[in-house]
Amino acid sequence: MKKIVTLGCILLSFCSDAADKKKSIESASDSLRQKVSRQEGFIADFQQQVFDEKNKLLLTNTGQVAFDKPNKFYWHTVKPESLIVSDSKSVYVYDPELEHVNILSIDASLASTPFALLIKHNHLKVWNDYLVKKDKNCYQVQPQKMKGNLERLDLCFEAHKLVSFTTYDVQKSHSVFKLSKHKKIRSKDKNLFYFTIPKGTQISDERKQAPSKNKTPLIQDKKVK
Repeated sequence: MKKIVTLGCILLSFCSDAADKKKSIESASDSLRQKVSRQEGFIADFQQQVFDEKNKLLLTNTGQVAFDKPNKFYWHTVKPESLIVSDSKSVYVYDPELEHVNILSIDASLASTPFALLIKHNHLKVWNDYLVKKDKNCYQVQPQKMKGNLERLDLCFEAHKLVSFTTYDVQKSHSVFKLSKHKKIRSKDKNLFYFTIPKGTQISDERKQAPSKNKTPLIQDKKVK
């Protein structure tokens, strides 16, 4: 009888721990959802540090980033220069040195990244794809199922302002981004989310073509004249 009681206590303790863990995850997710829902579109400078799996600093970089809802973002890195722009429907990945732009659909681009939580509409369906843990003013976000190279995203806030984030990839390296000079997105900043392909640029269009009667093909590996 004593063994049964002891086993029962262990099982009850395990169930209690599991229930507490589930409540903690749900609470962290709700907390992050509230912060994200209150956060307006913003533009900020960033400083980036990239570390390897042994936490050795590999490189540093600077740039500018902007987020707005729904599905709009701008990411400009200085050295080497690169630009990623989403106009809410398509994502343009531009390399000025190679004079090449890769065009992706927004759904394909956001399907495998926790960054979707920052710019998508606050739908519960999107949030159900991720596990969220809270540590003081920071949140650890991990996909329920791995689909891309990003294993984890850490987001840190001051009040409702995102001040830093850290990405962890499958190669076990991680990048720390510290944000500064926050500004709310204004009318004149809206142009950041639209990309005009420069003349002479090689285009690789990877968007899936929607069925249509005229069956006009998408641009594939073609230069803008």
